[in-house]
Amino acid sequence: MTPPKKDNLFTNVLNFMQLIVLVIGVAGVFLVIGRKDHQVDSNTTDIIELTEITRELVRAQVESAGNDALHLQILQDIRFRLERLEIDRFDRERSEVRG
Repeated sequence: MTPPKKDNLFTNVLNFMQLIVLVIGVAGVFLVIGRKDHQVDSNTTDIIELTEITRELVRAQVESAGNDALHLQILQDIRFRLERLEIDRFDRERSEVRG
């Protein structure tokens, strides 16, 4: 009767080790799935942030184009005023020379 108990003990130990390996394997599968889910969530967050950044850049570019047009108009007005001042000064100098 003793030999069957040793075989029974060996079988039980072997079954227990198989169970441990199976549990470790299943845990590994869940770990891999969890990592992939985390990566997908992280990528989704990054894509949302990049979308917001892109919107802000487009808005800034549109506003900048509008401001450029405004600045160009202001510079043209200033140039016109300077030219008018120069013409007035030239006319005054000419009238002083004649006068």
